[in-house]
Amino acid sequence: MLSFEVKLRFSEPADAKSVQRQHMEVQTFQYDVGQFKKVKNWRLDKDGGQHKAAYEIPVTQVFNSRFGMFTWNKIAMS
Repeated sequence: MLSFEVKLRFSEPADAKSVQRQHMEVQTFQYDVGQFKKVKNWRLDKDGGQHKAAYEIPVTQVFNSRFGMFTWNKIAMS
């Protein structure tokens, strides 16, 4: 579950689905969720509140579009 602080900072969702479907003409996609790692005393930024524990989760997304395949690697925090 996302903390209140994270929800405030990212309250407006990005329109990524629209970008992928319309601009990149994505036809199919897949994703892989890697092994999570516990992170102690994590902060969203230097002025943010400290969380006793958070989890860093690598996520790889592979998209198949008219322009070929492309990959996005992200680190998700939970």
